[in-house]
Amino acid sequence: DNSTYDALKTLAQRQKVVAYGEIGLDFFRNISPQEKQLDAFGRQLELAKELNLPVIIHDREAHQQSLETVRASGVRRGGFHCFSGDLLQALNYLDLGFYISFTCTITYKKAEDTRQVAAGLRHLPEIIGEQDHLQRKIQQVMLSAHFAEQVGASLCQHCCLFQAHP
Repeated sequence: DNSTYDALKTLAQRQKVVAYGEIGLDFFRNISPQEKQLDAFGRQLELAKELNLPVIIHDREAHQQSLETVRASGVRRGGFHCFSGDLLQALNYLDLGFYISFTCTITYKKAEDTRQVAAGLRHLPEIIGEQDHLQRKIQQVMLSAHFAEQVGASLCQHCCLFQAHP
């Protein structure tokens, strides 16, 4: 309802707010119907654009829908956190002006595709290790030589957090 968005707008206008989020789509478990998620995501993107705030976007199992919704919104600043899409999707987000972040989920056994994306993007400044403990986590998990050699060192040197100013 509109009162929710009015309250979100009031909160987002506070001086300490430096970005709007975490917003986005999560079709993994479909706890909320996809149409409702798409509507809420679109409205929140509109609000962020109105307030001229970058966005932090969550996208799980909804890569194409996220890309289409962001494109249509006109929002061109922010980051896609915990990225799990393919290389083409990452390049599309980068072309729109967004950052891509990876978390320690890239160290999971089943995340080979995500590791390949990270390897392909490792030299770009728009690629972020999202959690400060990512370096330790990467070192703790058995990784392929390819990943450790091509991604690990680069990613670990640039670990940082998405965070608001105190």
